Amino acid sequence: MTNNHSNQDDDLRLSLKRRALLGSVAAAATLGTTYAADAAAPIKIAAVVPLAGAFAASGQDMLAGAKLAAADINAAGGIKSIGGRHIEIVPADAGESPEAAVTAARRALNGQTVAALGSWYSALSLADTVVAEQKKIPWLTGSIADKIVQRGFKYVHQISAGSAASGQGLIDSIVRAGGGKDMRLALITDNNVANVEVKKYIRGKLSAKPVSDQTWTPPLADATPVVSAVMQANPNVIYLGATSTSDQTLVIKQLAAQGSKALILLGASSGANPVFLKTVGAKGMEGVLVVTGVSFPGKGSAAIDKRYASATGRTFMDCEAMTGYMNVTIIARGLEKAAKADPKALNAALKTLDLVNDPVLSLLPNGNHFKFEPDGHRAGTAVELVQWQNGRPLVVYPPDVANGTLKHKA
Repeated sequence: MTNNHSNQDDDLRLSLKRRALLGSVAAAATLGTTYAADAAAPIKIAAVVPLAGAFAASGQDMLAGAKLAAADINAAGGIKSIGGRHIEIVPADAGESPEAAVTAARRALNGQTVAALGSWYSALSLADTVVAEQKKIPWLTGSIADKIVQRGFKYVHQISAGSAASGQGLIDSIVRAGGGKDMRLALITDNNVANVEVKKYIRGKLSAKPVSDQTWTPPLADATPVVSAVMQANPNVIYLGATSTSDQTLVIKQLAAQGSKALILLGASSGANPVFLKTVGAKGMEGVLVVTGVSFPGKGSAAIDKRYASATGRTFMDCEAMTGYMNVTIIARGLEKAAKADPKALNAALKTLDLVNDPVLSLLPNGNHFKFEPDGHRAGTAVELVQWQNGRPLVVYPPDVANGTLKHKA
């Protein structure tokens, strides 16, 4: 016996499925036009950065810097060439692994976002920029691994000095800090791709072999074994290439506990993070040098630094916050040039940006002339040397952005 109610129910379910499918197809067909669906809506920029876990301190600062830039741009009238539309920063947690970063990028680049920035940690940036390239969404990063712009991608833009430049910057910084022919250099790094590249560069350039060379996979649970191995070599200069602030804290505190008097050079921009005032203390950080391929707020940045501190409650603006701020500013300049809230138009505008004496971008080293090279790397980047002095990092090199003088030479 046939159950008519069952057949009717089946027909209804089939009809609903067909309608849902048609709706999905229609949505997919109009996906490319969602950018201009509402001329008054904010222009969305995704910030795919670590917001939890070992790299959260840096990711949260980058997000805060991006939001401050958006607030400044909106307060000044928004993107004027697009009717004064405002910018909205849409955060996404890149996590601690390339897999998590890819997942976050896929969710963030959803047909609504016109551009993206992130992810700070080079291993994450190498992964999630693949998503941006596939979706043809312009992506700006402050990560320093050279590989990021060596893959022939068209939608990825790097504003930092690369890893080779950072390696040379480290060698130059050692010389500036007093390391000479009697230098006994120890290398302590995690296995982030940027740190691996920098360490390889250093080994190839220095005539003297490092007295100790230690590597770990972050996050570091206990720094005692790594530091103990280093201390046996009795170095007088230590390059610490740890990416997360928690790993840096563990190593610096353990070096102090084991009586190290060596000059410490941190090879990651996160070494100038205000979190160290709580975890290590101003006294413990005094004289520590940070070699960074992304910009720390130096000469001329006092006003932005003050607004950032007021908006966030943080002691000062760091490299990550400055990177977020600059990335959003650059995207805004591109939008003004494109006069259209469209990813492809924006990407074309970014590729041809050629700004002279921009009031904000001029705060970057060599920033008085800002443009990108054909491979997506910013032209004229420079490595900065930052030193902790009296509870605050100061830029001591290069001269055009320096707001302090190098002290406590080895």
